[in-house]
Amino acid sequence: MSNEKIGKMGWGDPRDNPTHTLYRERIAFEVASDLFTPFEVLQEQEATESPIEAELRQLMPFDKGWDFEYADKLIYGQHLTFQQNIGNCVGASHCMLLASKVAHEILIEGDPEEPLGDQASSPIPYVPYSYGAGRVYIGGNRINGDGSLCEWQIQATMEYGFLPSDQDGLTGVPQGSAGTGRSWGRSKATLDKWLPQAKAYDMESTPITSADQCRTALVDHKHPSQICSSWGFAVQRYDSKYDLNLYTKSGSWAHSMQVIAIFEKKGAWFVKIRNQWGETHKDGMSFVIPFELFERWIPQSSTATIGEIKGRPTNPGFEV
Repeated sequence: MSNEKIGKMGWGDPRDNPTHTLYRERIAFEVASDLFTPFEVLQEQEATESPIEAELRQLMPFDKGWDFEYADKLIYGQHLTFQQNIGNCVGASHCMLLASKVAHEILIEGDPEEPLGDQASSPIPYVPYSYGAGRVYIGGNRINGDGSLCEWQIQATMEYGFLPSDQDGLTGVPQGSAGTGRSWGRSKATLDKWLPQAKAYDMESTPITSADQCRTALVDHKHPSQICSSWGFAVQRYDSKYDLNLYTKSGSWAHSMQVIAIFEKKGAWFVKIRNQWGETHKDGMSFVIPFELFERWIPQSSTATIGEIKGRPTNPGFEV
């Protein structure tokens, strides 16, 4: 096992135990089920391949699957990077996934969208707004310290939008200082001030309950996923057959991360998880696990996709 540096975490209420946090997630998804796209509906949608998709696939060093970081690099000129300065993993992972999904939509789907920030700031949406919207608007400010729920975060984006980092007046984009993150994470007045700019953005999401569902969503429909759980990981070995550093379950992280790639290599399937702890893993921001381990992980997690991202000129039922 490695001695990689463990970063800041923040899934759930630190006063609660992980089992209760997972139950709270499931209850929240059930209560807000009318907002989400059922997997059966997503599965029935036509999965078409654009002409440039096959060209981009040539850059990916595997036989089947998809890796969102290749679109990131082409659109943004580099891979996305981030290092949490508080326990805002739920907001940080979510905003990184929004940036990756937008990059894919711009490149692959030809959508006339602009990045959610610019190179002078960051293509990652402003994390304090998203983190705060989940905790305050959806979570009701129930957590005293750092932390949030996966469902709160995703529902907040669907109902209250997100804030591109190139908005005038934002500081320290895309994350701000620790004080900024904590202030926005509890101040409804601050969030309300920025809500008119944020509400123009929207997204779709599908709750995920199995590894196969996650693979179908990502590989076929190009929807990455946010995954929240108490599982920790450590590097287990370098596998020369697959030329991969493979990780295994190790320890406990009350943490939110990103399912950014699922791929097949020499007959075996693997999952790449992107973290928000900076260049702390063997392969930098991300690590790879066997699909068989992912099959065990998903049922013990709260996982949902980052689906199509849309502007929101009108949204029935949405009130400022």
